[in-house]
Amino acid sequence: MSAHLNTDLQFGSKESASVLPRLSLSLFLLVFPCLVLELPTAQAQQEFSRVEIGGQFSAIGLLNRNGSVGIWPGFGGRLDFNMTPRLALETQIDYFPPSAPVRFLEQGGATLQLATGLRGKVLQSKHFAVFGLIRPGFMHFTDTSQLTGPPGTVPGTKTGPATYFALNLGGGVEFYPALRWTARFELTGNPFLIPNSRPSTISMPPAPPIPTPGIVNDRYRFSVGVGYRLGAFKENSGEETLSGKYAFGAQFSTLIIQRRTALDAVRNEPGFGGFASYRLLRFLYADSSVVFYPRGSKGLGFQDGGRIFQGLFGIKGGITRNRISIFGKVRPGLMLSTDTVTGFTATPGSPTTIIAGPFSTFVLDLGGIVEIYATRRTFIRFDVGDTHLYFPDKTVTLPNGKPTTISGGSYQHTMQYSVGYGWRF
Repeated sequence: MSAHLNTDLQFGSKESASVLPRLSLSLFLLVFPCLVLELPTAQAQQEFSRVEIGGQFSAIGLLNRNGSVGIWPGFGGRLDFNMTPRLALETQIDYFPPSAPVRFLEQGGATLQLATGLRGKVLQSKHFAVFGLIRPGFMHFTDTSQLTGPPGTVPGTKTGPATYFALNLGGGVEFYPALRWTARFELTGNPFLIPNSRPSTISMPPAPPIPTPGIVNDRYRFSVGVGYRLGAFKENSGEETLSGKYAFGAQFSTLIIQRRTALDAVRNEPGFGGFASYRLLRFLYADSSVVFYPRGSKGLGFQDGGRIFQGLFGIKGGITRNRISIFGKVRPGLMLSTDTVTGFTATPGSPTTIIAGPFSTFVLDLGGIVEIYATRRTFIRFDVGDTHLYFPDKTVTLPNGKPTTISGGSYQHTMQYSVGYGWRF
């Protein structure tokens, strides 16, 4: 066991393909309802119950010993409270009993996932519905590799449980074969935060301790199950639509990111900015945001360092009913780091000097948006997403004047939360 643990005392995996299921689902949830809603409006489901219970078989993508992604089966249940015909509070729990390979902090043993949040039906008819999910929760692993011993000593290793905050983002389709029975299929991404751990032994006084860096990881999950509606049925009283093509506003944002500098590791970066939307079709909007994260980093990296500017432009798709809007979003963009290492200069008899400059990275924001309307023209907006960072390779000039290429590595996950106030007209 110890030899296996030692080989896994690092983060990183061959999971570049894990973004494809979530991107495919996001585009389906945005484009398919658009095509349907542009047709004559279908008759919505006439009745709904307040409470629904269900069970499902699930599969989650975890890592094999070689770092590739494998499929691990499990099972679970869910409980829904339908606040309106389209919007529900939902809790789901899944247990994956097979023993996953032990890796440093990332996973190991059995896996338990709990998610509680919102389910919103983007498209609804009498026989089926397309829905989106925004559900925070946690991921629990029974056996992960961990460091032991106080800071400043040579660490040992042990195997123990670990629980991490997670987001469950995605959606699916459900069918209504009978009045009380439902059949459901869903696909979700599950980014989870592994925080910074004990200080590293490589830091010596008076230098500050360097933590073992955390990471924002992601695991996709697929579920298929059935549900049963409990209690009396209520009539669908109809839905109020809101007019207006344009929306804009200000927002505050928090970006949970693993900075690529030795002194920073995983940090919560507070920021502020604005957003704007334009309605393209009945349910599809062009959506953009610009956010500035002013705190800056403690050190410089080759692809990251300093303050952060982020600009996103893409689409959001969803539905607005009864003063609540629920959207999925797919927004590519750029992230600019103001101070990164671009090269070095060396003068005989003088220390080597770092040349710093800005550096841009392509990003892709996948997640959800909820807008609550205080009046017909003003609203509060909540954004939740997993913003993927695709760091490119970078050419750096060495002290001897020769260029070298620094690899960007695999893409990186972040968690991003925003709250804003906007106007619609």
